[in-house]
Amino acid sequence: MASPRYHAGMMRDMPRAIVLLILPAIAWAQTITPATRPEPRLRVYTDPAAIARYLLSPSEETRRLGFRQMGVTLNFPNNSVPDLVDVRLLATNLDDDQELERVLIYSFERRRLSAAHVFDFDGNAWWCVGEFDDNEGSELIELKGATMAYHDDLVVRVGGHGTGVVKTQFSIYRLWAGRLYRIFQTTERHDYDTTFLTKPGPWRFERRLLYFPLRDETRGSVLVAHHTRLVETALDTLHRPLSLSCVVYRWDRSTLSFVRDSGADEDWCVPASREPQARVVAAIE
Repeated sequence: MASPRYHAGMMRDMPRAIVLLILPAIAWAQTITPATRPEPRLRVYTDPAAIARYLLSPSEETRRLGFRQMGVTLNFPNNSVPDLVDVRLLATNLDDDQELERVLIYSFERRRLSAAHVFDFDGNAWWCVGEFDDNEGSELIELKGATMAYHDDLVVRVGGHGTGVVKTQFSIYRLWAGRLYRIFQTTERHDYDTTFLTKPGPWRFERRLLYFPLRDETRGSVLVAHHTRLVETALDTLHRPLSLSCVVYRWDRSTLSFVRDSGADEDWCVPASREPQARVVAAIE
C-alpha cells in the first residue's frame, strides 16, 4: 500500500483544475447520510442476461438454475418450477454513473405473482441489490425520473387485501454507492368498507395522486401528493372525489429522501380547494 507521503506528493503534482474538481466531489459524497437502510444485496455469479435466458428455458432444471443464481428458494408443490410468462430484462441508469443497471421482471403462468430483481455491476461482479414481489397484479415495477430528468428511479407498487380492505403501497428507490435505498413511500390506494358489525356502511375509495412537476436535482425536485376520497353511493349518482389534502415534498440529496416542504405548498397547491395547481397536473407524463 502506498504511503500517505506518496499520496500527498501525487496531489501536489496534479494540475490545480483537476484537484479543484476532485475535492468538491469528495466533500459532496461525504455529506450524504441516507435516511433509510439499504435493501439487502447478494452477489450473483453470472450476468443478468444469462439468468433471463435460464428463466425462459423450456427445461425445468434450467429454470431452477436461474432462480438458484439469484438466491431464490421456490416453494411450489412437488418441488416444481412452473413456466414463466412476461420475462423482461430492462437496462437503465438508476444512479449517477454511466453504467447501466439491469431490472429483471417476470410472472408465473396462471398465477398473479410477479417479481423483480435489480442488478448492479461494480466493475468486478454483478450484485442483486433489490428484490420485490407482488401477488395482486402486474403493476409491480415502473421506471420514472423522480429525482432528476436524465436518469430513472425505481417505482415499486405492492398490493394487499383483506376482509373489507384493499391497499397499494407506493415506494420509490434510488441507487447510490452500489446500494438501493427507499427514498419515498406512501399508500397510493386505500379502499375500505365502513360496515360496522350489523350496521351496513358505504365503501370509501382513497387515492394519492402523485405528480412530479419539477425534476431538477440542483434546486430540489418536487413531488406533489394529492389525497382524495370517493364514497360509494347509488350507481346513478354522479359525483367527484373529495379533496382531502395537497402536500409538497422536495428531494433532499443529503439524506437520499423526499422530505416534507410545507413552505412550498402554496407554490404548487390551491389552498382553498386543497388541489394541485393547473401547472402541476399539466406536467404529468
